[in-house]
Formats: sequence, C-alpha cells, structure tokens
Amino acid sequence: MNDNTRYYSLTFSVMEIVNLIEDIEIEIDTSIYRNFIWSTSKQSLFIDSLYRNLPTPNLFLYEGNKNENNSPRYIVIDGIQRLKTIHAFIKGQLKINIKNSPLTGFSFYEMSKEMQRRFLTSRINITIVEDIWSDTKVIEEIFYRLNMGGSNLTSQEFRNRMYSGVMIDTINNLNENKGWRMFYNSPLDVRYRDSEQILKFFTIIGNSGKTSVSLSQEMDIFVQKNRHNEPLALDLQDVFKKTINIVFENFNYSLFIRNNRFDSTLYMTLFIPLGLLISKGITTYSFEEFSLILQHDFIRIKNLRTTKDKISFGMSVLLGDCND
Repeated sequence: MNDNTRYYSLTFSVMEIVNLIEDIEIEIDTSIYRNFIWSTSKQSLFIDSLYRNLPTPNLFLYEGNKNENNSPRYIVIDGIQRLKTIHAFIKGQLKINIKNSPLTGFSFYEMSKEMQRRFLTSRINITIVEDIWSDTKVIEEIFYRLNMGGSNLTSQEFRNRMYSGVMIDTINNLNENKGWRMFYNSPLDVRYRDSEQILKFFTIIGNSGKTSVSLSQEMDIFVQKNRHNEPLALDLQDVFKKTINIVFENFNYSLFIRNNRFDSTLYMTLFIPLGLLISKGITTYSFEEFSLILQHDFIRIKNLRTTKDKISFGMSVLLGDCND
C-alpha cells in the first residue's frame, strides 16, 4: 500500500450521512451491488442498533477528487449495505421487523417526531482514507484487507468489487443472455454464481486453454490483469455468444440440466472446449458423438476430475478423436 496514505476518524450523524448521499458526495456504485441485498431482519437489526446507540462497525470511505462545489467526494470502501439500509429506511422503503425493538412495525414516516429526531441524530463512526497521490489501488487494497477473513461475500461478489471494470461489466451483461439463461435454468443468481461460470469461460479461452491447479486463482489473476481490456472483453463476448448459439442449435438444452440444476461438469466438457475451438477458427465439430456420450455413457464425463481432464476430453470428442 502507498506509504502516502493517511487516515483519520470522525463521526457523522445519520442526517449528515443521508445528506451526503442525496448530494452525491458519497458515491455508491449500485451496479456492483445491485443484487447483493441484506435481508429485512438484518437491515432492521442495523437500524435498531443505530436508534439505541449501540456499537456498529466503522464505515470506510475514500476521499476522492472534489466535486464542482469544491466539497469532498467520498467513495465507499466498506459499508455499502449499511448506507443503502439507512437510505431505504429514511425513504420509507423499509419497515422494521425484529422482536423486542421499539421500532418494530414502524417505517420511518410512521415513527413519532421524537423517535425520528433520535434516529436522525444517531452517530456513525467513519474512517476516512486519504491518499495524496490519488492512487485508487488503495481502495482495492483496503477492501481486500477488510474482507479477506470471515467474509460473507461469494468469490464473484468479491471480484466484482475488487476488479470492477469493462471485463466484469461485460460478463454481468452476458449473464442476461436469453440462451444462457435457458441453459442455466435458473433466475439471475443474487450472489453472482452464474456470472462466475462465464468468468471461467473467459479465463480459460483468454488463456488459450492453459489451466493451473487453482482455476479460482487463475480467474482472479485474469480479471485483475484485464479489468479494463475492452478489445479482449468484446472478443470473448463474441466467442461466448457463438458458443451458446451453436450448442443451442445442436442440443436440447434439457440435456444439461441434472437434478434440476445446470450441470457445471457438462459446461466444462462441452461449452468451454467448443469456445476454445471457435476461438482458434475451427468450425467442424463431432456433436453426434458427444450426444451419444451424454445419453448413454454419461459416467465417462462424471468421472473426469480436473479442469484439464474435462477440457481435454471435450476437445477430443468434438474433434472426433475420442476412443471408444
């Protein structure tokens, strides 16, 4: 981390926090967290804690460039859900629903004036991170350190926040592709596990099929290295769409649903190998042989253990080189 990074602590009232959000002096990147939402009970507990002046975790804000009014503009490093919860409650979009709270059954506008005043004057501890060289990598480093242990984030949620950029945006947009949704056979995953499957595709195709022991680590490295690589993101998007269309034209999508869920092993043995062949300009594939294996000898696929084995097997079948 940059040695020129400085920190200081202060407290804001809830009212001050709300004003900063309304005036867009606290930037909340809603695209990253659009599906990551606390449960009503968790939101209620946080609001109740503020009302009772009980301790709550510090918010971490990065002091970025000043706005047109020469006021500080803060970027949220950690605490996005707490801020969204406060804002939702103040806007009347949340009604408290926990036991043994004086707020139970109330939205903000249903509270008495005295209760509203008490809530709005509640204090929140803030840690401000200031970097005199405006190095935004500070945000990533602190977020990583805050979340590296005991985090409730999934791997893909963590990547979305740590490595946001055109690559992540492209993947999340592709996740809504109609053909892909049919294969995945499930609504958009609020924890981005479906987007993670697309990142697997991007990582392996982007690395020309080279895999290591830890695919998860490879995915981290790939998206960090290429987070702003728009040409590569667009190329991989094109390969993914072509792959989905070709599989859709040659297979019944129901073949890829096992126990009412999308089968990730089949994804690794057909979709990704096919994507590799498409990226190499190969246009002839042995789908008949693959279909026979799916219907009559699926155990051969289920017995494959490593990512390398799955991809190699799929490539061999698609090229007609698989031995009986």
